Amino acid sequence: MSRETKQYFSTRIDYSMTFAVALFAVAFLKVLLSSVRFAPTLEQVFYCGILVAWWISVERRIIHPKVRRCLRWTAIFMIIMMLLQCSKYCFLESYPSIRRWCWYGFYIGFVFIPVLSLYSAVMMDKTEYFKPNKRWYLILGVGVVLLGLVLTNDFHNWAFKIVDDGNPHADNYTHGFLYFIIALWDVAFFLAAFITMIKKSRIPGIHNHISRVIIPAVGGSILMLLVTLDYLPRVLGVKLFNDNEVFVFSLIVVYEALIYIGMIPSNDRYRRFFEACTLMVQIEDNEEDIVYSSAGAREVEERVRYAYSSARDYKVQSIPVAGGNLYWVEDIAEINRINDELVEVNARLSEDNELKASENQLKEENAKIMTRSELYDTIQAQTEEATLNIKRLLSAPCSDEEFKDNLALASFYGVYVKRQSNLLLIGSDSPTISFSELSLAIGEMFEILKLNNVTALLTADHKENIDSESATRGYEFIHNTIKNKLPGAKTVMVYIDSTLEQLTVRVMIDDATESLILGGAHD
Repeated sequence: MSRETKQYFSTRIDYSMTFAVALFAVAFLKVLLSSVRFAPTLEQVFYCGILVAWWISVERRIIHPKVRRCLRWTAIFMIIMMLLQCSKYCFLESYPSIRRWCWYGFYIGFVFIPVLSLYSAVMMDKTEYFKPNKRWYLILGVGVVLLGLVLTNDFHNWAFKIVDDGNPHADNYTHGFLYFIIALWDVAFFLAAFITMIKKSRIPGIHNHISRVIIPAVGGSILMLLVTLDYLPRVLGVKLFNDNEVFVFSLIVVYEALIYIGMIPSNDRYRRFFEACTLMVQIEDNEEDIVYSSAGAREVEERVRYAYSSARDYKVQSIPVAGGNLYWVEDIAEINRINDELVEVNARLSEDNELKASENQLKEENAKIMTRSELYDTIQAQTEEATLNIKRLLSAPCSDEEFKDNLALASFYGVYVKRQSNLLLIGSDSPTISFSELSLAIGEMFEILKLNNVTALLTADHKENIDSESATRGYEFIHNTIKNKLPGAKTVMVYIDSTLEQLTVRVMIDDATESLILGGAHD
Protein backbone atom coordinates (compact mmCIF):
# COMPACT_ATOMS: atom_id res chain seq x y z
CA MET A 1 0.00 0.00 0.00
CA SER A 2 1.34 3.45 -0.87
CA ARG A 3 2.23 6.05 1.79
CA GLU A 4 -0.59 8.31 0.54
CA THR A 5 -3.13 5.51 0.95
CA LYS A 6 -1.93 4.78 4.49
CA GLN A 7 -2.21 8.46 5.36
CA TYR A 8 -5.72 8.55 3.89
CA PHE A 9 -6.98 5.69 6.10
CA SER A 10 -5.07 6.91 9.15
CA THR A 11 -7.29 10.03 9.19
CA ARG A 12 -10.62 8.20 8.87
CA ILE A 13 -12.89 7.34 11.80
CA ASP A 14 -14.48 3.88 11.78
CA TYR A 15 -17.98 3.98 13.30
CA SER A 16 -19.05 0.54 12.03
CA MET A 17 -18.00 -1.30 15.19
CA THR A 18 -19.82 1.29 17.31
CA PHE A 19 -23.19 0.38 15.77
CA ALA A 20 -22.43 -3.35 15.83
CA VAL A 21 -21.64 -3.14 19.54
CA ALA A 22 -24.80 -1.06 20.07
CA LEU A 23 -26.92 -3.85 18.53
CA PHE A 24 -25.49 -6.50 20.85
CA ALA A 25 -25.65 -4.13 23.83
CA VAL A 26 -29.40 -3.69 23.36
CA ALA A 27 -29.76 -7.48 22.94
CA PHE A 28 -27.91 -7.96 26.25
CA LEU A 29 -30.22 -5.38 27.84
CA LYS A 30 -33.21 -7.33 26.47
CA VAL A 31 -32.02 -10.46 28.29
CA LEU A 32 -31.16 -8.54 31.45
CA LEU A 33 -34.60 -6.88 31.62
CA SER A 34 -36.62 -9.81 30.25
CA SER A 35 -38.71 -9.98 33.41
CA VAL A 36 -39.56 -6.26 33.40
CA ARG A 37 -42.94 -5.44 31.87
CA PHE A 38 -41.85 -2.33 29.98
CA ALA A 39 -38.64 -3.92 28.66
CA PRO A 40 -39.88 -4.36 25.04
CA THR A 41 -40.86 -0.69 24.84
CA LEU A 42 -37.51 0.40 26.30
CA GLU A 43 -35.71 -1.83 23.78
CA GLN A 44 -37.49 -0.20 20.83
CA VAL A 45 -36.79 3.28 22.24
CA PHE A 46 -33.09 2.42 22.31
CA TYR A 47 -33.20 1.14 18.74
CA CYS A 48 -34.94 4.29 17.49
CA GLY A 49 -32.52 6.48 19.42
CA ILE A 50 -29.53 4.77 17.78
CA LEU A 51 -31.13 5.18 14.34
CA VAL A 52 -31.80 8.88 14.93
CA ALA A 53 -28.18 9.34 16.04
CA TRP A 54 -26.98 7.64 12.84
CA TRP A 55 -29.30 9.82 10.75
CA ILE A 56 -27.88 12.98 12.33
CA SER A 57 -24.29 11.81 11.78
CA VAL A 58 -25.03 11.04 8.13
CA GLU A 59 -26.46 14.53 7.60
CA ARG A 60 -23.27 16.04 8.99
CA ARG A 61 -20.71 13.80 7.29
CA ILE A 62 -21.87 12.83 3.81
CA ILE A 63 -20.71 15.24 1.10
CA HIS A 64 -22.68 14.35 -2.04
CA PRO A 65 -26.23 15.82 -1.84
CA LYS A 66 -27.94 12.95 -3.66
CA VAL A 67 -26.12 10.27 -1.64
CA ARG A 68 -26.93 12.14 1.57
CA ARG A 69 -30.59 12.31 0.53
CA CYS A 70 -30.67 8.55 -0.13
CA LEU A 71 -29.13 7.76 3.26
CA ARG A 72 -31.60 10.14 4.89
CA TRP A 73 -34.53 8.21 3.43
CA THR A 74 -32.82 4.95 4.37
CA ALA A 75 -32.69 6.11 7.99
CA ILE A 76 -36.35 7.20 7.83
CA PHE A 77 -37.44 3.79 6.50
CA MET A 78 -35.41 2.10 9.24
CA ILE A 79 -37.09 4.21 11.93
CA ILE A 80 -40.51 3.41 10.42
CA MET A 81 -39.66 -0.30 10.62
CA MET A 82 -38.68 0.03 14.28
CA LEU A 83 -41.82 2.04 15.12
CA LEU A 84 -44.01 -0.57 13.44
CA GLN A 85 -42.17 -3.29 15.34
CA CYS A 86 -42.68 -1.36 18.58
CA SER A 87 -46.40 -1.01 17.85
CA LYS A 88 -46.74 -4.70 17.05
CA TYR A 89 -45.01 -6.05 20.14
CA CYS A 90 -45.84 -3.36 22.71
CA PHE A 91 -49.26 -1.86 22.04
CA LEU A 92 -51.37 -4.10 19.80
CA GLU A 93 -51.48 -7.44 21.63
CA SER A 94 -55.29 -7.36 21.60
CA TYR A 95 -55.59 -6.51 17.90
CA PRO A 96 -54.22 -9.43 15.87
CA SER A 97 -55.31 -8.05 12.49
CA ILE A 98 -53.61 -4.69 13.07
CA ARG A 99 -50.53 -6.51 14.41
CA ARG A 100 -50.30 -8.38 11.11
CA TRP A 101 -50.54 -5.14 9.11
CA CYS A 102 -47.70 -3.70 11.19
CA TRP A 103 -45.74 -6.84 10.41
CA TYR A 104 -46.48 -6.46 6.70
CA GLY A 105 -45.47 -2.81 6.99
CA PHE A 106 -41.91 -3.90 7.83
CA TYR A 107 -41.47 -4.58 4.14
CA ILE A 108 -41.50 -0.90 3.24
CA GLY A 109 -37.85 -1.05 4.29
CA PHE A 110 -37.10 -4.47 2.81
CA VAL A 111 -38.41 -3.30 -0.59
CA PHE A 112 -37.19 0.31 -0.90
CA ILE A 113 -33.93 0.44 1.07
CA PRO A 114 -32.13 -1.82 -1.47
CA VAL A 115 -33.36 0.45 -4.29
CA LEU A 116 -32.00 3.49 -2.45
CA SER A 117 -28.62 1.78 -2.02
CA LEU A 118 -28.27 1.20 -5.77
CA TYR A 119 -29.54 4.69 -6.59
CA SER A 120 -26.98 6.30 -4.26
CA ALA A 121 -24.20 4.21 -5.85
CA VAL A 122 -25.21 5.27 -9.37
CA MET A 123 -25.51 8.95 -8.39
CA MET A 124 -22.13 9.03 -6.61
CA ASP A 125 -20.26 10.59 -9.55
CA LYS A 126 -23.17 12.73 -10.76
CA THR A 127 -23.87 16.38 -9.97
CA GLU A 128 -26.67 17.52 -7.70
CA TYR A 129 -28.71 18.65 -10.71
CA PHE A 130 -28.38 15.39 -12.65
CA LYS A 131 -31.79 14.01 -13.63
CA PRO A 132 -32.17 10.25 -13.15
CA ASN A 133 -33.11 7.91 -15.96
CA LYS A 134 -36.84 7.22 -16.26
CA ARG A 135 -36.15 3.53 -15.69
CA TRP A 136 -35.83 4.35 -11.99
CA TYR A 137 -39.51 5.22 -11.94
CA LEU A 138 -40.24 1.78 -13.36
CA ILE A 139 -38.16 0.19 -10.59
CA LEU A 140 -40.05 2.21 -7.98
CA GLY A 141 -43.29 1.09 -9.57
CA VAL A 142 -42.28 -2.56 -9.24
CA GLY A 143 -41.34 -1.87 -5.60
CA VAL A 144 -44.75 -0.35 -4.92
CA VAL A 145 -46.43 -3.42 -6.45
CA LEU A 146 -44.35 -5.77 -4.28
CA LEU A 147 -45.18 -3.76 -1.15
CA GLY A 148 -48.85 -3.67 -2.09
CA LEU A 149 -48.90 -7.46 -2.50
CA VAL A 150 -47.35 -7.90 0.95
CA LEU A 151 -49.82 -5.49 2.59
CA THR A 152 -52.72 -7.43 1.03
CA ASN A 153 -51.32 -10.81 2.02
CA ASP A 154 -54.47 -11.65 4.01
CA PHE A 155 -56.34 -11.94 0.70
CA HIS A 156 -53.94 -14.25 -1.18
CA ASN A 157 -51.25 -15.58 1.23
CA TRP A 158 -48.54 -15.23 -1.42
CA ALA A 159 -45.95 -13.79 0.98
CA PHE A 160 -46.92 -15.63 4.18
CA LYS A 161 -49.28 -18.52 4.73
CA ILE A 162 -50.83 -17.94 8.15
CA VAL A 163 -51.34 -21.08 10.20
CA ASP A 164 -54.57 -20.89 12.21
CA ASP A 165 -53.86 -22.78 15.44
CA GLY A 166 -56.59 -21.11 17.49
CA ASN A 167 -54.21 -18.68 19.18
CA PRO A 168 -54.74 -15.17 17.73
CA HIS A 169 -51.59 -13.83 19.45
CA ALA A 170 -49.18 -16.36 17.93
CA ASP A 171 -47.27 -15.59 14.73
CA ASN A 172 -47.39 -18.99 13.10
CA TYR A 173 -46.78 -18.95 9.37
CA THR A 174 -44.80 -20.38 6.48
CA HIS A 175 -43.14 -18.41 3.70
CA GLY A 176 -44.81 -18.07 0.31
CA PHE A 177 -43.20 -17.49 -3.09
CA LEU A 178 -43.54 -13.69 -2.82
CA TYR A 179 -41.28 -13.70 0.26
CA PHE A 180 -38.48 -15.35 -1.74
CA ILE A 181 -38.99 -12.91 -4.63
CA ILE A 182 -38.44 -10.01 -2.23
CA ALA A 183 -35.39 -11.75 -0.75
CA LEU A 184 -33.88 -12.08 -4.26
CA TRP A 185 -34.84 -8.43 -4.91
CA ASP A 186 -32.81 -7.39 -1.83
CA VAL A 187 -29.76 -9.50 -2.73
CA ALA A 188 -29.74 -8.30 -6.36
CA PHE A 189 -29.94 -4.59 -5.52
CA PHE A 190 -27.41 -4.69 -2.68
CA LEU A 191 -24.95 -6.67 -4.80
CA ALA A 192 -25.42 -4.32 -7.78
CA ALA A 193 -24.88 -1.29 -5.49
CA PHE A 194 -21.65 -2.74 -4.09
CA ILE A 195 -20.24 -3.55 -7.54
CA THR A 196 -21.18 -0.07 -8.81
CA MET A 197 -19.40 1.60 -5.87
CA ILE A 198 -16.24 -0.43 -6.54
CA LYS A 199 -16.25 0.62 -10.20
CA LYS A 200 -16.76 4.30 -9.37
CA SER A 201 -14.20 4.49 -6.56
CA ARG A 202 -11.07 6.55 -7.32
CA ILE A 203 -9.20 5.93 -4.05
CA PRO A 204 -5.85 4.15 -4.61
CA GLY A 205 -5.55 0.76 -2.94
CA ILE A 206 -9.28 0.57 -2.22
CA HIS A 207 -9.40 -3.11 -3.21
CA ASN A 208 -7.16 -3.95 -0.25
CA HIS A 209 -9.89 -2.75 2.11
CA ILE A 210 -13.01 -4.28 0.55
CA SER A 211 -12.88 -7.01 3.22
CA ARG A 212 -14.01 -4.35 5.73
CA VAL A 213 -17.32 -4.27 3.85
CA ILE A 214 -17.61 -7.93 2.85
CA ILE A 215 -17.13 -9.31 6.37
CA PRO A 216 -20.03 -7.40 8.01
CA ALA A 217 -22.20 -7.95 4.91
CA VAL A 218 -21.67 -11.73 4.97
CA GLY A 219 -21.96 -11.83 8.77
CA GLY A 220 -25.21 -9.89 8.69
CA SER A 221 -26.60 -12.14 5.93
CA ILE A 222 -25.79 -15.27 7.93
CA LEU A 223 -27.33 -13.79 11.08
CA MET A 224 -30.42 -12.76 9.09
CA LEU A 225 -30.77 -16.29 7.75
CA LEU A 226 -30.46 -17.80 11.23
CA VAL A 227 -33.08 -15.43 12.63
CA THR A 228 -35.46 -16.05 9.71
CA LEU A 229 -35.19 -19.85 10.10
CA ASP A 230 -35.39 -19.49 13.91
CA TYR A 231 -32.04 -21.30 14.31
CA LEU A 232 -30.46 -18.59 16.45
CA PRO A 233 -29.99 -19.90 20.03
CA ARG A 234 -32.05 -18.20 22.71
CA VAL A 235 -30.49 -16.85 25.88
CA LEU A 236 -32.51 -17.58 29.04
CA GLY A 237 -35.46 -18.22 26.74
CA VAL A 238 -35.16 -14.76 25.16
CA LYS A 239 -34.85 -14.29 21.40
CA LEU A 240 -31.92 -11.88 20.97
CA PHE A 241 -32.84 -10.36 17.61
CA ASN A 242 -35.76 -9.98 15.22
CA ASP A 243 -35.21 -9.94 11.46
CA ASN A 244 -35.92 -6.18 11.40
CA GLU A 245 -33.14 -5.46 13.88
CA VAL A 246 -30.59 -7.63 12.11
CA PHE A 247 -31.45 -6.12 8.70
CA VAL A 248 -31.29 -2.53 9.93
CA PHE A 249 -28.11 -2.71 11.99
CA SER A 250 -26.24 -4.95 9.56
CA LEU A 251 -26.97 -2.40 6.86
CA ILE A 252 -25.75 0.47 9.08
CA VAL A 253 -22.50 -1.40 9.82
CA VAL A 254 -21.97 -1.99 6.08
CA TYR A 255 -22.68 1.67 5.26
CA GLU A 256 -20.23 2.81 7.96
CA ALA A 257 -17.59 0.47 6.54
CA LEU A 258 -18.18 1.98 3.08
CA ILE A 259 -17.79 5.48 4.54
CA TYR A 260 -14.64 4.44 6.39
CA ILE A 261 -12.82 3.10 3.33
CA GLY A 262 -13.94 6.10 1.26
CA MET A 263 -16.33 4.40 -1.17
CA ILE A 264 -18.97 6.83 0.16
CA PRO A 265 -17.21 10.24 0.35
CA SER A 266 -17.46 12.09 3.69
CA ASN A 267 -16.06 15.30 5.15
CA ASP A 268 -13.92 13.71 7.87
CA ARG A 269 -10.77 15.45 6.61
CA TYR A 270 -12.04 18.93 5.67
CA ARG A 271 -10.14 20.62 8.48
CA ARG A 272 -6.91 18.94 7.37
CA PHE A 273 -7.51 19.98 3.75
CA PHE A 274 -8.08 23.60 4.79
CA GLU A 275 -4.97 23.69 6.97
CA ALA A 276 -2.89 22.37 4.06
CA CYS A 277 -3.87 25.39 1.94
CA THR A 278 -0.87 27.60 1.15
CA LEU A 279 -2.90 30.78 0.72
CA MET A 280 -3.07 33.24 3.64
CA VAL A 281 -6.71 32.52 4.53
CA GLN A 282 -8.59 32.43 7.83
CA ILE A 283 -12.24 32.05 8.84
CA GLU A 284 -13.53 33.76 11.98
CA ASP A 285 -16.91 33.37 13.64
CA ASN A 286 -19.15 36.26 14.58
CA GLU A 287 -17.22 36.69 17.86
CA GLU A 288 -14.00 37.10 15.84
CA ASP A 289 -12.59 33.80 17.10
CA ILE A 290 -10.55 31.90 14.51
CA VAL A 291 -12.32 28.73 13.31
CA TYR A 292 -10.04 27.69 10.44
CA SER A 293 -6.54 28.87 9.61
CA SER A 294 -4.59 27.85 6.52
CA ALA A 295 -0.93 26.92 6.60
CA GLY A 296 -0.07 30.17 4.83
CA ALA A 297 -1.88 32.25 7.46
CA ARG A 298 -0.70 30.31 10.50
CA GLU A 299 2.30 32.60 10.99
CA VAL A 300 0.01 35.55 11.73
CA GLU A 301 -2.78 33.64 13.52
CA GLU A 302 -5.07 36.06 15.39
CA ARG A 303 -3.23 39.12 14.07
CA VAL A 304 -4.31 38.47 10.47
CA ARG A 305 -7.21 40.90 10.60
CA TYR A 306 -5.54 43.71 12.51
CA ALA A 307 -1.79 43.71 11.93
CA TYR A 308 -2.13 43.44 8.18
CA SER A 309 -4.91 45.98 8.02
CA SER A 310 -2.41 48.71 8.94
CA ALA A 311 0.62 47.23 7.15
CA ARG A 312 1.70 49.01 3.97
CA ASP A 313 2.80 45.91 2.10
CA TYR A 314 -0.35 43.84 2.73
CA LYS A 315 -3.98 44.24 1.79
CA VAL A 316 -6.68 42.45 3.78
CA GLN A 317 -9.77 41.26 1.90
CA SER A 318 -12.88 39.73 3.44
CA ILE A 319 -16.28 38.33 2.58
CA PRO A 320 -19.10 37.28 4.91
CA VAL A 321 -19.82 33.56 5.31
CA ALA A 322 -22.46 31.77 7.33
CA GLY A 323 -21.72 32.43 10.99
CA GLY A 324 -18.68 34.65 10.45
CA ASN A 325 -16.25 36.07 7.90
CA LEU A 326 -13.53 34.84 5.58
CA TYR A 327 -10.29 36.86 5.49
CA TRP A 328 -7.37 36.57 3.14
CA VAL A 329 -4.22 38.65 2.70
CA GLU A 330 -2.78 39.94 -0.56
CA ASP A 331 0.97 40.65 -0.54
CA ILE A 332 1.62 43.91 -2.43
CA ALA A 333 5.17 44.44 -1.17
CA GLU A 334 6.73 43.92 -4.60
CA ILE A 335 4.38 46.45 -6.21
CA ASN A 336 5.16 48.99 -3.49
CA ARG A 337 8.86 48.38 -3.93
CA ILE A 338 8.63 49.04 -7.68
CA ASN A 339 6.62 52.20 -7.05
CA ASP A 340 9.24 53.37 -4.57
CA GLU A 341 11.98 52.74 -7.11
CA LEU A 342 10.09 54.69 -9.73
CA VAL A 343 9.64 57.62 -7.36
CA GLU A 344 13.32 57.54 -6.57
CA VAL A 345 14.24 57.48 -10.26
CA ASN A 346 11.94 60.43 -10.99
CA ALA A 347 13.53 62.35 -8.13
CA ARG A 348 16.98 61.72 -9.52
CA LEU A 349 15.94 62.73 -13.04
CA SER A 350 14.64 66.06 -11.69
CA GLU A 351 18.09 67.03 -10.45
CA ASP A 352 19.82 69.23 -13.07
CA ASN A 353 23.25 69.02 -11.45
CA GLU A 354 23.64 65.24 -11.63
CA LEU A 355 27.01 64.04 -12.66
CA LYS A 356 27.35 62.05 -15.81
CA ALA A 357 28.13 58.92 -13.83
CA SER A 358 24.98 59.40 -11.83
CA GLU A 359 23.00 59.89 -15.04
CA ASN A 360 24.38 56.66 -16.47
CA GLN A 361 23.56 54.88 -13.25
CA LEU A 362 20.03 56.21 -13.33
CA LYS A 363 19.66 55.05 -16.92
CA GLU A 364 20.82 51.60 -15.95
CA GLU A 365 18.45 51.45 -12.97
CA ASN A 366 15.62 52.75 -15.14
CA ALA A 367 16.34 50.00 -17.66
CA LYS A 368 16.19 47.40 -14.89
CA ILE A 369 12.91 48.81 -13.68
CA MET A 370 11.49 48.73 -17.19
CA THR A 371 12.63 45.16 -17.51
CA ARG A 372 10.96 44.39 -14.21
CA SER A 373 7.82 46.20 -15.32
CA GLU A 374 7.71 44.11 -18.49
CA LEU A 375 8.20 41.03 -16.39
CA TYR A 376 5.33 41.99 -14.08
CA ASP A 377 3.19 42.81 -17.10
CA THR A 378 3.94 39.29 -18.35
CA ILE A 379 3.09 37.84 -14.94
CA GLN A 380 -0.14 39.83 -14.84
CA ALA A 381 -1.10 38.76 -18.34
CA GLN A 382 -0.50 35.07 -17.61
CA THR A 383 -2.24 35.10 -14.23
CA GLU A 384 -5.02 37.62 -14.89
CA GLU A 385 -7.64 34.99 -15.77
CA ALA A 386 -6.83 32.94 -12.66
CA THR A 387 -6.99 36.06 -10.46
CA LEU A 388 -10.38 37.00 -11.88
CA ASN A 389 -11.63 33.45 -11.30
CA ILE A 390 -10.50 33.62 -7.66
CA LYS A 391 -12.38 36.89 -7.12
CA ARG A 392 -15.44 35.51 -8.90
CA LEU A 393 -15.52 32.31 -6.84
CA LEU A 394 -14.95 33.99 -3.49
CA SER A 395 -17.45 36.81 -4.10
CA ALA A 396 -20.28 34.77 -5.63
CA PRO A 397 -23.37 34.39 -3.38
CA CYS A 398 -23.76 30.72 -2.50
CA SER A 399 -24.67 28.19 0.16
CA ASP A 400 -22.19 26.77 2.67
CA GLU A 401 -21.67 23.63 0.60
CA GLU A 402 -21.18 25.62 -2.60
CA PHE A 403 -18.77 27.97 -0.85
CA LYS A 404 -16.61 25.02 0.22
CA ASP A 405 -16.45 23.91 -3.40
CA ASN A 406 -15.71 27.47 -4.56
CA LEU A 407 -12.92 27.83 -1.98
CA ALA A 408 -11.31 24.59 -3.12
CA LEU A 409 -11.44 25.70 -6.77
CA ALA A 410 -10.15 29.18 -5.84
CA SER A 411 -7.20 27.51 -4.10
CA PHE A 412 -6.40 25.72 -7.36
CA TYR A 413 -6.23 29.04 -9.22
CA GLY A 414 -4.33 30.63 -6.35
CA VAL A 415 -1.51 28.09 -6.40
CA TYR A 416 -1.18 28.63 -10.18
CA VAL A 417 -0.81 32.39 -9.70
CA LYS A 418 1.82 31.85 -7.05
CA ARG A 419 3.87 29.16 -8.81
CA GLN A 420 3.67 30.56 -12.35
CA SER A 421 4.83 33.95 -11.04
CA ASN A 422 7.71 32.24 -9.25
CA LEU A 423 8.78 30.34 -12.39
CA LEU A 424 8.67 33.55 -14.46
CA LEU A 425 10.80 35.36 -11.88
CA ILE A 426 13.36 32.56 -11.84
CA GLY A 427 13.37 32.45 -15.63
CA SER A 428 14.09 36.18 -15.81
CA ASP A 429 17.38 35.63 -13.96
CA SER A 430 18.43 32.29 -15.44
CA PRO A 431 18.15 30.67 -18.89
CA THR A 432 17.26 27.32 -17.29
CA ILE A 433 15.05 26.09 -14.47
CA SER A 434 15.81 22.92 -12.50
CA PHE A 435 13.46 19.98 -12.76
CA SER A 436 13.04 20.01 -8.98
CA GLU A 437 11.62 23.55 -9.11
CA LEU A 438 9.05 22.52 -11.73
CA SER A 439 8.14 19.33 -9.82
CA LEU A 440 7.61 21.35 -6.61
CA ALA A 441 5.22 23.64 -8.49
CA ILE A 442 3.30 20.65 -9.88
CA GLY A 443 3.32 18.93 -6.50
CA GLU A 444 1.76 21.95 -4.78
CA MET A 445 -0.90 22.04 -7.51
CA PHE A 446 -1.62 18.34 -6.83
CA GLU A 447 -2.00 19.00 -3.09
CA ILE A 448 -4.65 21.60 -3.86
CA LEU A 449 -6.38 19.17 -6.26
CA LYS A 450 -7.09 16.94 -3.25
CA LEU A 451 -9.40 19.67 -1.98
CA ASN A 452 -11.35 19.24 -5.23
CA ASN A 453 -11.60 15.44 -4.66
CA VAL A 454 -9.06 14.76 -7.42
CA THR A 455 -6.32 12.11 -7.08
CA ALA A 456 -3.12 13.18 -8.87
CA LEU A 457 0.20 11.48 -9.71
CA LEU A 458 3.44 12.79 -11.30
CA THR A 459 5.95 10.58 -13.11
CA ALA A 460 9.12 11.74 -14.89
CA ASP A 461 12.13 10.61 -16.95
CA HIS A 462 15.62 12.17 -17.29
CA LYS A 463 14.83 15.09 -14.89
CA GLU A 464 17.42 17.42 -16.41
CA ASN A 465 17.39 21.23 -16.28
CA ILE A 466 14.75 22.78 -18.52
CA ASP A 467 14.76 25.86 -20.72
CA SER A 468 13.01 28.59 -18.69
CA GLU A 469 10.41 29.38 -21.35
CA SER A 470 9.61 25.69 -21.85
CA ALA A 471 9.19 25.23 -18.08
CA THR A 472 6.68 28.11 -17.76
CA ARG A 473 4.79 27.04 -20.89
CA GLY A 474 4.70 23.42 -19.69
CA TYR A 475 3.34 24.42 -16.26
CA GLU A 476 0.73 26.66 -17.94
CA PHE A 477 -0.27 23.75 -20.21
CA ILE A 478 -0.76 21.43 -17.19
CA HIS A 479 -2.85 24.05 -15.37
CA ASN A 480 -5.07 24.83 -18.37
CA THR A 481 -5.60 21.16 -19.18
CA ILE A 482 -6.72 20.36 -15.61
CA LYS A 483 -8.72 23.63 -15.34
CA ASN A 484 -10.84 22.65 -18.32
CA LYS A 485 -11.87 19.44 -16.54
CA LEU A 486 -12.79 21.02 -13.18
CA PRO A 487 -15.03 20.47 -11.47
CA GLY A 488 -15.75 16.81 -12.28
CA ALA A 489 -12.33 15.25 -12.80
CA LYS A 490 -11.44 12.30 -10.57
CA THR A 491 -7.88 11.31 -11.44
CA VAL A 492 -4.96 13.21 -12.99
CA MET A 493 -1.68 11.67 -14.16
CA VAL A 494 1.16 13.87 -15.47
CA TYR A 495 4.22 12.47 -17.24
CA ILE A 496 7.30 14.67 -17.86
CA ASP A 497 10.43 13.88 -19.87
CA SER A 498 12.81 16.82 -19.44
CA THR A 499 16.14 17.50 -21.11
CA LEU A 500 17.85 20.80 -21.87
CA GLU A 501 16.92 20.43 -25.55
CA GLN A 502 13.34 19.20 -25.24
CA LEU A 503 10.46 19.04 -22.72
CA THR A 504 7.67 16.51 -23.20
CA VAL A 505 4.50 16.85 -21.08
CA ARG A 506 1.62 14.39 -21.16
CA VAL A 507 -1.55 14.92 -19.06
CA MET A 508 -4.10 12.15 -18.58
CA ILE A 509 -7.37 13.16 -16.91
CA ASP A 510 -9.68 10.22 -16.28
CA ASP A 511 -9.84 8.72 -19.82
CA ALA A 512 -8.62 11.74 -21.83
CA THR A 513 -4.96 12.48 -22.71
CA GLU A 514 -3.30 15.68 -24.00
CA SER A 515 0.38 16.15 -24.83
CA LEU A 516 2.81 19.03 -25.38
CA ILE A 517 6.36 18.89 -26.80
CA LEU A 518 8.59 21.96 -26.46
CA GLY A 519 12.11 22.54 -27.82
CA GLY A 520 13.99 21.02 -30.76
CA ALA A 521 12.09 20.57 -34.01
CA HIS A 522 8.72 20.43 -32.22
CA ASP A 523 8.69 23.86 -30.61
